[in-house]
Amino acid sequence: SRYATSFAGGNGSSSSPWEISTAAQLARMSYLVNNSNSSYGSDAFELTANIDLSRYYWSPIGVSTSSDFSGTFDGNGYIITGLYINDSDATYQGLFSFATGATIHDVGIINSSISASSCGAIAGRAYNSEIYSCFSNATISGESDIVGGLVAYHVASSVRNCYNKGSVSGAGDVGGISGSCSGDGEIVNCYNTGAISSSGSNVGGIAGLTGQSFTVANCFTTGSVTGSSNYKGAVVGRN
Repeated sequence: SRYATSFAGGNGSSSSPWEISTAAQLARMSYLVNNSNSSYGSDAFELTANIDLSRYYWSPIGVSTSSDFSGTFDGNGYIITGLYINDSDATYQGLFSFATGATIHDVGIINSSISASSCGAIAGRAYNSEIYSCFSNATISGESDIVGGLVAYHVASSVRNCYNKGSVSGAGDVGGISGSCSGDGEIVNCYNTGAISSSGSNVGGIAGLTGQSFTVANCFTTGSVTGSSNYKGAVVGRN
């Protein structure tokens, strides 16, 4: 087995999260959330060391709406490196796939590559979730759908105090932080320095597409923003 048989410590409660100190233990988290009828999906987890996933073809945590992640993930300021996904047909790929009512914070992803139909370094789809103090310098590319530096599909969620330094490209809604944003959500105090491009719909340095009730505040980009559509902008491609 390529996943550990136990965590480094903890019991999954908010006061004693499951402790993750190796790649095999992070793979254990993914396996348990994805295959245990979500019995682990609402637990608390925390990193206690930097994680190198270069020996793994990563299976995102919370692989479906029935096995989503609704718990807490505290990166404690540690770094995940070598996260690799390459599947042009897969949707909502990233460290997490479906994050629903989740809190994910204080983790960075570097020297990584994610290529899928829709993808983001932290989460493929964030619904009613909080993501803060995270960053990425991963290369993110989407084959046909929405793509974001941190989150691909951003629904009624909050992304705060985050940044992206990696290149982000796709054929749909593409953004340096989030690709497509809807609902009463927000992106606040975030920035992007990566090159952002789309051959399709909407492209922005921070967000490709935002709904009318969505908030973007105190954000900036220094990366290039290019696209074949008329809807492109340094901060938001289309609102």
